[in-house]
Amino acid sequence: MDPKTVTVAKSGTEGALAAALQGCSAGDTLLIKVGQYNETLVLTKDVHVVGDAEVNTDVVITGGSVCTAGGSIKNLTIHGCVEIRSGDVCISNCDISQGADGIRVQAEANPTLFRNTIHNVHQGGDGIYFNQSKGTAEENSIHHARVNGIHVNNGEVTLRANHIHDCHFGIYFRHNGYGLVEGNEINSITSFGIYLTDHSDPIVRANRVAQCGVHVLLVSQEGKGDVAENAFTGSVVLKKHCVPVWGPNTHTGRFENENTTLPD
Repeated sequence: MDPKTVTVAKSGTEGALAAALQGCSAGDTLLIKVGQYNETLVLTKDVHVVGDAEVNTDVVITGGSVCTAGGSIKNLTIHGCVEIRSGDVCISNCDISQGADGIRVQAEANPTLFRNTIHNVHQGGDGIYFNQSKGTAEENSIHHARVNGIHVNNGEVTLRANHIHDCHFGIYFRHNGYGLVEGNEINSITSFGIYLTDHSDPIVRANRVAQCGVHVLLVSQEGKGDVAENAFTGSVVLKKHCVPVWGPNTHTGRFENENTTLPD
């Protein structure tokens, strides 16, 4: 059967999105008309959910979203946490705010997060939280998250060309997290711009990190990393037993190394 397009235009009607999605099959497109939908967007099939508006702020979902499949979500404003429990959904051009976290990615998921704006996350406090998961976050704007712009807990991720600002921490890797951190711009951070800890070992390349209240880069608790071609303006600290592969980098500011050898 050829994929079809299902349109929902019942803004303000309880359960309108759920009813429309029930009528969709894998591969179909759900087109959401302008308005406010006071429910949770629950995606359990490989459906493409699209806001039918010139700007994403014209189609508003007030109950967050839960995803357990593939497909995609595009051109929406979502109030509340977007929880990706499994599947490889692609979320793009969405404005996400007011949740416990912005986007929370669980262990069985591998999403693509592209050109979203994630902001005003004041409860749990992570803009994007990868929890023992895989995933790609590219060209997102993340700001005013209470704790971390992006938090990677024992995950394998690609973080590329994101702009993270006005958060407590910029990018935080812990518990053996690894992957690629490339071409991100991190500034106006209260504490640490990039924080690698607890045996995490990502490639950190060609990032610009400045205007951080404490350190632009902190490596602690046997964190590692391959750190090269970055522009760091501010304090860099390598704690004892933390010797990442280093350089070349452009660095202006204090450099503190508690190890007996310098990084490579």
